[in-house]
Amino acid sequence: MRQTTRQLLTRAGLAGFVFLAALAVAPPASAEASRCSASKVIRQHEDIFRSDGQVALLEMRVVRPQSTRTLRIRFWFQNGENGGQDRSLARVEAPGAERGVASLRLGNKMWSFVPSTGRVQQVPESMMLGSWMGSDWTNDDLVRESSLLRDYRAQGCKVVDQGGPAYRVDLRMKKGRDVAWEKLVVYVRQGGENDMMPLREEFYSRRAGQLVLARTMSFSDFRVMGGR
Repeated sequence: MRQTTRQLLTRAGLAGFVFLAALAVAPPASAEASRCSASKVIRQHEDIFRSDGQVALLEMRVVRPQSTRTLRIRFWFQNGENGGQDRSLARVEAPGAERGVASLRLGNKMWSFVPSTGRVQQVPESMMLGSWMGSDWTNDDLVRESSLLRDYRAQGCKVVDQGGPAYRVDLRMKKGRDVAWEKLVVYVRQGGENDMMPLREEFYSRRAGQLVLARTMSFSDFRVMGGR
């Protein structure tokens, strides 16, 4: 697995004249630090999400005005080798009423299984934007059917302030691609070549002929787990 999630913490405790003096003699930012490569940023972002393979135990809390429910989900993902099909499986482990509900993807096809009915059904492409288990996650989010590198075209990359330096990459759907979101904006932390952790994703869809922000996903509280 290529992905790394090394946590980088920086603190500064300079004040007054010492701080001003430091500014006066500080060298300019390196070209590498200020350079914004859309392909590099998105490749790193994709690698964190997809890598060669993943096994994860996830907890999803769905908050609604009248209720809150928590799902525990076991997730497997494997990139296809030599151009083969990507494969992923998500299976609910809790709560008991929904235990065993599963979603499987092979390539660009997805199936769902509900234990109470004992039936396996293929999910049509038109439903990839549909809600999964009553949450704000879509079927596409769950199985990661779309790929930023394959299905989107970078329109620009720049350095912005997100409580610290960050890269912003605007992505537009490639012509002929059948993906859930027409436009994405990705923010990645500028913490060094081996950092670049995701900070936020903005998802845009077309309504009444206009692209509007439909959803925002934020990332925080990064921790080292299993040495990564």
